[in-house]
Amino acid sequence: MDMDFSTSGKELDPRNPDSRIQRALGLTCGAFSFIERKDDEEVYKDGRKQKYKEGEDTSKDWICLRSKANGEPCEERNFPRNEKCFRCGGLRQSNAPLVRDYKSNKKIDGRKM
Repeated sequence: MDMDFSTSGKELDPRNPDSRIQRALGLTCGAFSFIERKDDEEVYKDGRKQKYKEGEDTSKDWICLRSKANGEPCEERNFPRNEKCFRCGGLRQSNAPLVRDYKSNKKIDGRKM
């Protein structure tokens, strides 16, 4: 085995995206470069269009009902993984309504549900 085997990859510039990919794949012991294709940008844009074509899935988001100082509920929409409201810091209640079940005529955080 080569004596320099354990030190290979140290000369790679950590700011270079190609070197990051090479390290992640364990390809640090040689000269590699990723070839850019003419349609890379087009493929990327098509993928993004497809992803956002369906829109954001808010069906599992929950609504914070913690009261503000003026007595009105916070009514902020929160991601399902959050246990606290990102706006007021209130803990998620066990009976917190989901966006799909919320029957308010108001817009939640500026958007109609």
